[in-house]
This record gives sequence, C-alpha cells and structure tokens, in this order.
Amino acid sequence: MLSIIVGIIKLIINIFIILFGILLNYYSYIVIDYILPNYDYKKLIVFTIIFIISLIIKTIILFINNKIVINLNNKLSKELNNDFIRKLFYLPYQFFKNKSSSEIISRMNDFKLFLDVLLNIITTTLSNILLVLISLTLLLIINYKLFFIYLIELILYAFIILLNKTKLRNLNEEVMIYEEKYNKSLNDNICSYEINKNLNLTNDIVNLTEMNFNIYHFKKTNSLNNQNKENILKDFVSDFSYISFVFLGCIFINKNIFTLGSFVLFQAIVIYFINPIKTILDLSESIDYLKNIYKRINDLLLIKDSKDRETNEIIDAKEAVPENRYILVVLTLIQNAEGKILVQKRSEQKGGKYGLTAGHAKMGETSRQGMITEIREELGINIKSESLKLMYSERNDIDRCFYDLYYLQQDIDTLVLEPKEVEFVKWCSKEEIKELCKNNEFKKSHIEAFEILADKIS
Repeated sequence: MLSIIVGIIKLIINIFIILFGILLNYYSYIVIDYILPNYDYKKLIVFTIIFIISLIIKTIILFINNKIVINLNNKLSKELNNDFIRKLFYLPYQFFKNKSSSEIISRMNDFKLFLDVLLNIITTTLSNILLVLISLTLLLIINYKLFFIYLIELILYAFIILLNKTKLRNLNEEVMIYEEKYNKSLNDNICSYEINKNLNLTNDIVNLTEMNFNIYHFKKTNSLNNQNKENILKDFVSDFSYISFVFLGCIFINKNIFTLGSFVLFQAIVIYFINPIKTILDLSESIDYLKNIYKRINDLLLIKDSKDRETNEIIDAKEAVPENRYILVVLTLIQNAEGKILVQKRSEQKGGKYGLTAGHAKMGETSRQGMITEIREELGINIKSESLKLMYSERNDIDRCFYDLYYLQQDIDTLVLEPKEVEFVKWCSKEEIKELCKNNEFKKSHIEAFEILADKIS
C-alpha cells in the first residue's frame, strides 16, 4: 500500500513539473512575439512577475514534495526490508546450506534494487506518456512540418536500440553472472583463509581469484563498450536532427511561415516530446535489467515457509494427506542447566530408536499447543507456553508436512513416561547424540532437526 502511495505522489509531482515547464517556455514566446515588437515594458514587468511567482510556488511545492517522498521512501524501505528479513529467516535449512553468506546478502541487495527500479519504471512511464501527448499536441499546432524532422530522429533512435537490444541484454546477463561468481569466490576464500594457508594453497587461491576477476572485468568492459557505441550513434542522430531543425527553421522565419517566438517555443517544447520518448525507449534496458534481478531473487521468493500455512491446511496425522493439506510436525530439544539434552528411547512398536521429544499436532491445535500436549503425554510434565522458544519453521511440500522446531531449557527431576511411546530417557551431550547418529541408533527424521537446533543454541 505504501509503495502505491509513494508512486502516486511521485506521479502527481512529475505531472505538475511537466505542466509548469511547458508553461514557462511560453514566457519567451510572449516576450519575443508580443512585447518586444511594441516595446511594451509594462506588460513585460507584469508577465515577468507572474512567471516569477509561479516559479516560487513550484520551488515551494518541490521542497515539500521532497520531504514527503523521502520520509515515505524511508518507511517503505524499512517495511520492505523487514518483510524480506522475515521471509529470509523462515526459509528451509537447506537453503542456507546451499548458499554462501555473500550470495544471501547479494539477494537482499537485489531485492531492494528490484523494488526501486520497478517503482521508477512505473512512475517514469506514466508521467512520460502524459508529457508526450501534451507536447505532441502543441508541436502539431505550432508547426507540423518541423515536427517530422524529430519524428524521423525517433525512428532512427528506436532502430539503434532494437538493433543492439539482444546483444546488450546477453552481455549484461553475463556481467551479473560473473560478478556473483567472483564475489562468491572471494567470500569463500576469505572465510577459509586459515585452511588455505595451512595447506599451502595461497598462490592457487590468488591466481583463481584474479582469474575470476579478469573474466568479470572482461565481460563488464565488453558491455560498457557496446553501450558506449550505442550512445555515440544516438548522439549523432540527435545532433544531426538539431542542425536540420535550425536550418529549416531559419528558412521558415525568412519566408514568414514561422515567427521567431514560435521558433524558440517549438525548440523548447520539442525537448518535452523527444526526451520522454527516448526515456521510454531506453526503459527496455532497465526492464531487461529488472528481469535479470528477478531471476536472481526468484529462487528465494518462490520458497514457501511456515508462515504460508493456513489453518484449514492442517489435518490429523491419521488421515491420508490430500493435495493442499499438511501434517503439522512439532519437535522440541530439551536441555538442562548442565547443557545435557534429553533423549528418548522409543518403544519397539515406535521403532526402538533414540530421538527428541516430538509428535503431530491435532487438527484445531496450534503448533505450540500440540507441542505442550506431546511433552505432557510422553514425559508426564506440564510446561508453560512461554517457556517454549520457536527456533525454526519449514514447509516441506514433498513430505506434505509443516515442521516447527522448539527449544526448552528446563531441569526435570520426575518423569512419568508413556510406555507405549517411550521405553526410557537419558541426558546426553551433543557428542553422545552425534555418536548415536553415527551408529544408526538415532531416528533419521530427527537427525536434521537436532543439527539445526544444536547449531542455533551453540
């Protein structure tokens, strides 16, 4: 909602600036064609005062607008950043295992950049379309013959862009790929500096890093050279059109087809016609850039997390799991003051292996309620809701499960075990649990959960 408000304010202000800019150009036209020939200085003073007052009003509005937009942009940036952080830290553990810290930070920067570019494209396009329509009408009224000079310029301008579009897009994609590759390589090698030093791999690492940078630099240089060639051709077309305009304008003035004031006015307004269309045409590059950024963040945005779940998605574990329905699995790592972890030896009918306290929430239960119930049923103890700390959530569409992992720090003296569920319990160190995992005595479904929780509480 806030992004829409920011966009609307920017659009309104842009329209105001456009209209004022066009109006201001009529000052020269009025002075040259209607005041100077008659030497009417009273009218000159009146019109000058009117335009100065308009200029002051414009300046005040811009000051107010900048203050409002800056504040709204800050709020928007904060809101979007918080949303992204919430999304990021609820992603599955596997995502973080497969991504380096530099890649994740790069995705965060890409996300902010994506929104900025998108908002700019929308507001720029809408305001420029309006500007083109207004200026086009005025130019045709002033002199439609001179207008065709700039129409030809625009056709050539668009042709140059379209001719270079595919090549430039491919080059920019390569630049982004190799930039990310270089940053990842640099980050990984810095993080593993000590290991590389001990293994005498420093020279190899330096050479590899230099090679990655050289490839990235080569791709970047190619992209810039290609862009510069395009800009040079566009400048040539623009300058040639201007020379042609001045030449024909002088002929029209000499033959009284055109007044000097009209010539100056046309020259001023044509900028409001040409530049917006050029901007819109150039947006194709920004759109391609936007697509590349989206590709980079899309893998993150598409990952569903535990916050995506709806109440009506959760069913009892006894039921078959139809499409769009899930089982809510809850699990708690219980740790005492000595740092030992409570481990259950499951009954033979439950597999007979060691594991953490876990179960399935029943339909209608919240995750936290389900966990409290499982602890009470399996261990015979009652705990307060606030003592449970949610450490991790994940949505697994393959298993058709939501996983909520909790942490409970509590010393437990007396336990009442459920014999059908639990054979016995014991307090183990992390190393002892790892040994159980190594010997295949620990439930496979609990191993990853243990690793996640142990890492978070260490």
